[in-house]
Amino acid sequence: MKNLSPGIYLTDGIKTTALSSVVGWSSGKDEDADAASLVANVAYLYACYSLRSDKLSGLPREIVRTGGGGQVMTEKELPFSASLTDLLWRTEWSLNLYGAAYWLKERNTVRLKGVRWLDPSTMTPKVNETQGLYKFERQLSTTKKNYPVNDWRAPDLVYFWLPGIQEVAPGVAMSTVMRRAGEVLKSIDMFSDRFFDQGAMPITLLVVPANTRPEEIERLEGRLSRVMHGVRNAFKPIGVRANVEVKPLGSPPADLALPELTQAKRDEILAVTGVPISLVTGTSVNFATAQQEARNFIENKIQPRADLLQRILNQQLFNALGLEFRFKIEQLPVMRQDEIRASAALLNMVNAGVPLEAALAMAGYNLEEIPANLAAMIRAAVPALPQPNSNGTGRQPKPPPVLANDGTAKADDLRRWRRKARKAAKSGTATVPFESDVIEEAEAVALRAALEYAGAPEEVDAIFSAEFFRGAAAGLYQGYP
Repeated sequence: MKNLSPGIYLTDGIKTTALSSVVGWSSGKDEDADAASLVANVAYLYACYSLRSDKLSGLPREIVRTGGGGQVMTEKELPFSASLTDLLWRTEWSLNLYGAAYWLKERNTVRLKGVRWLDPSTMTPKVNETQGLYKFERQLSTTKKNYPVNDWRAPDLVYFWLPGIQEVAPGVAMSTVMRRAGEVLKSIDMFSDRFFDQGAMPITLLVVPANTRPEEIERLEGRLSRVMHGVRNAFKPIGVRANVEVKPLGSPPADLALPELTQAKRDEILAVTGVPISLVTGTSVNFATAQQEARNFIENKIQPRADLLQRILNQQLFNALGLEFRFKIEQLPVMRQDEIRASAALLNMVNAGVPLEAALAMAGYNLEEIPANLAAMIRAAVPALPQPNSNGTGRQPKPPPVLANDGTAKADDLRRWRRKARKAAKSGTATVPFESDVIEEAEAVALRAALEYAGAPEEVDAIFSAEFFRGAAAGLYQGYP
């Protein structure tokens, strides 16, 4: 009995007969099913694959001519026909599925005409002892096609492989790591479907007396099979003449902790793909958290993949044509939030009378690194930006002197706070907890806001400066930033 599947069974103690068409379905696992089939049948897998492909293919990008001053060209001006958005979307999906992706360069006798997608499941790398990877073999239904890797004219393939530790093979695809989690979720879905398909009944044993006549058992089997199949028959009454004992042997879904198991396997999939749950379900604690999660996803998962694709595309396709392909991730709105906040803080500081050099240091900029849009924003607040010196290296901001120790309790607290912030800034952040009964609230608020943009000890010195506190004492930092 231990190997019975969900369904209804009739037994007289000698023979056990299945009464539900559900019987015969085991665990829902198909060991021969490929990764693509699993993704197509598990909602979380499909959602994560789609999100990664959507984000990667939707990144801002540009193509520039490597000669002639780096002129930017549109994709319609490319010397070959290709749908880069479609190709990039498929490439990300394929890398997650197989760890590899392939583009075919279509040529005539003179030039490259176009680039199109090749089904990665048809491609097999060929390796020998002397050359390593020397060609790819494409197997179609009736034909084979070879694509040499080191063709003296130019390889016909652009191939993308995930980094791995094998000598000549792509790295481990996400689908391999997530296979078991996907199979469990698929099994849970199939179990639930089958449970309701067979009348919302767990494994149920109907026991009849051992001396029941065969024809009576056959009539009982027919009757039960007709009325107990499907949800629509779940609550229909059943009339039988035999003395029947009903014994449930299994548990309904509510007793199997399926929500907990589903969440555990879902979290495995999210961890491997790096997709935040807020992007999958559309829910988050608040807007700020959702924004940070979206930014982390782009920075930690999408940007490394974009760097890999950009490098391969330039090496195998664009550089030979005198072009360079670039992703412009910094143009994404979610990636510009820190710049926008720093710009606003810088404007507030400049308008409040903080010297430009000190304000730039607080915001984390060097003079020669001021972005064009930020320069335009602060040009209205100051007569002119400092210019680079004659050697062209640019003049580095010189922090104002640190507030002198006048022996007061306030000066002592400021010095302790500065030392603590300087120590923390060596690790990249100067935001540290500090409480004081003698530092005025307006000054403390201004300090905390400015320290959010300090990432080095000298920037901390600029914040704890005499000029900064003269502005605070004059009431210029009320409501800062």
